[in-house]
Amino acid sequence: MVKKLFYSAKGENPMCGYGIYKCNKKKLTIVLFILFLFSFTSCVRKNTENSENNTNSSYDEPKIETEQLVNTNEFSSIISVTSEDGTYILEMNNTDGSYNIHYMDYKSNCDVYLCSSPNCSHDDLSCTSFIPANCGGVMLAYNNGQLIEVILGNKIDTPAQIYVMDKAGGNKKLIKTFSPEETVDFGYTISYVLSDENIYLMTEKSCTENGEVYMKNELIKVSLADGDTSVIMEMDSPTFFVGVRDNKILMKELHGQINYIIEVDPVSGSKETVMQYNGGRILPFEYDNQLYMLDFERHGVYKNDQVDNPLVTFEFNGSNSLSGIRVLKNSRMIIDNSSIYFDNGNYITKYEKYCLNLSDGNVQSSSLTIDKNGKEALPWIYGMFGDKLLIDVGCHIEKKYGFNSQTGEMEEYESEIPDYGVITADNLFSNNLEYDTVTLN
Repeated sequence: MVKKLFYSAKGENPMCGYGIYKCNKKKLTIVLFILFLFSFTSCVRKNTENSENNTNSSYDEPKIETEQLVNTNEFSSIISVTSEDGTYILEMNNTDGSYNIHYMDYKSNCDVYLCSSPNCSHDDLSCTSFIPANCGGVMLAYNNGQLIEVILGNKIDTPAQIYVMDKAGGNKKLIKTFSPEETVDFGYTISYVLSDENIYLMTEKSCTENGEVYMKNELIKVSLADGDTSVIMEMDSPTFFVGVRDNKILMKELHGQINYIIEVDPVSGSKETVMQYNGGRILPFEYDNQLYMLDFERHGVYKNDQVDNPLVTFEFNGSNSLSGIRVLKNSRMIIDNSSIYFDNGNYITKYEKYCLNLSDGNVQSSSLTIDKNGKEALPWIYGMFGDKLLIDVGCHIEKKYGFNSQTGEMEEYESEIPDYGVITADNLFSNNLEYDTVTLN
């Protein structure tokens, strides 16, 4: 703090002792005037220095702590999601369309309901594993010991909701309920982006203006602690997650026949187009901070838009192939393919799996199928850990009881229950159905 100099009304010079130095009136006036100027200049200089110091300390631009975004590459999140120790699986095996969350432990090969209540029937909301019917769909996410359950909503009688719980299903709580006219979207590849604190989702909202109904798509961020929600960006066309690159969200925008890959900064809410391509059966995805394109027409995988330099090439048998990524870990991408043949007036469907190695370009194929209650089907991959895969290896029929919604009476019905197994990638791609059985407890 700057101290001002005060002078005695009796005329003492503050620089001298009292009564020792006598000045005449004129000299005293001159001395006082000079001292006044000196003290005023000193005060101005000191106040200016303090003002500059205060400006530097009080008005520095705040540092923005950027959260670390994560793409878990969970392509099957609508059905299953993996953790460090096991896989969470959504099973819809009830006649009313309700779900249960099962947990398969890697060490014990045991499959259990995600419920710790003894003697629980697992058929109502008192059970942590239970998800009611007609909810519009469910998807699961997992990050850092926390399981996230996203109810998609149906815009009729069930709103979209988000629950969080610990990895064993305990401490389950509802953190977010969306408005009735809003639903959560799931994507072609991945359906969300995570950080330690938030989940990023795409929503579709029904809006009315001048009597006309239109859909509004929004990229939102939801806090996993309390459900606090902020809109990052409103999209003017259908948009889907692709992945994360350099801590920005990669997304695909559809504009007629033209597809745009955009990069969204979740902090500033800005977006930048990084590439575009025309229609075609191309599936963009991100892995290890790189953008890839899975092109079913060119039968290859390439980085960015380097169509003339594919990393992996492969050939599908047949025509009218319908394919999708099932798992991508350790540089290995496994995709399903179902090809339709026309033979002697009959349509024949052939099922195949391909394992594409993004590191060395190696391609493996498998035509291994399983019997599901008399029907031939591809084994579904629910999770991957090390070189092992969790798959369904068949099914069994269980008799259950439930209320008939029309008659209101209790009836017996048959339910198809999946059987699970753990198989090595080598066995799967050598068409060897040799696996370790997963026991249902």
